[in-house]
Amino acid sequence: MSKKKDSSSAVGDAIEKKEDIKAEEVRKNKIELLKKFNELFKAETWAKNWAESMSNEELTPITNFEINIMMAKILAASALEIMEIWPKVYDRIAGNNEDWFGEEPKLSESKLETGFGDFADIGFISYFAYTEQALVSAVSAVEIYLKDRFIYSLKLDQRRLRRFSEKQVKIKQLMDIGQDISGIVAELIAEGIPFQKLDAVQDAYNKIYGFEPFSDEELEKLVRIFETRHLIVHKAGIADKKFISITESKFDIGNRIYLERKEVVEMINDIKSIITNLESKLTERDTKRRNE
Repeated sequence: MSKKKDSSSAVGDAIEKKEDIKAEEVRKNKIELLKKFNELFKAETWAKNWAESMSNEELTPITNFEINIMMAKILAASALEIMEIWPKVYDRIAGNNEDWFGEEPKLSESKLETGFGDFADIGFISYFAYTEQALVSAVSAVEIYLKDRFIYSLKLDQRRLRRFSEKQVKIKQLMDIGQDISGIVAELIAEGIPFQKLDAVQDAYNKIYGFEPFSDEELEKLVRIFETRHLIVHKAGIADKKFISITESKFDIGNRIYLERKEVVEMINDIKSIITNLESKLTERDTKRRNE
């Protein structure tokens, strides 16, 4: 009886071992397949294919805005995952590793290997990188949209183009000849408008549409957002008198500002809402203009 049990147990162990080996082989095959798949579809490959597909069609200003604002959202979302990203970023750049941008980061044995201070600094700077660049990207999306939409609006209706260029005799004479140069003229006019200055934007759109694009409330929000972006890009985030005056900031002059993640998300959402509302108004006016 004991021999039968031993024999049965041995058979069971052998079967279990065989199944374990088979499972391990399947696991290894999956890993190998994933490696090949990842090699075939690297981020760069996807980006290249996507960019090439985008260049084959004319992007409308609002479509381009949606893409750019999505970049800002991705950066802001990454800030929410900072505790996951932080150690991985550290592993890439700690110790001045020359191959920090390689496919496989050189993993450190300990976060204390180059000192906890380095590890902490990289974490703090990572936070600033994601939150601040999310805001910078969002404001850039607005500026690009305002310029592109302005050009689009002028090209759409030559009556607007003539009105805007009424003091520029040479341009008017060229247009009177009958040549379709609306695209070139629209871009030349747009080049002379500082779209990062919201007062100039209000005036420019008012001239071709007969109304200012932003309400007082929207303008107030955008002024604060633009000024914050300006401080980050041009003042390294160091608060000055103008910034504090415009934004009513809690920081003192000379302090390095920091943005809470919820603040950045709120700014991005405000930008998205304001531009979507503007596009709706402009499209309605364009449609009415075509039917006149």
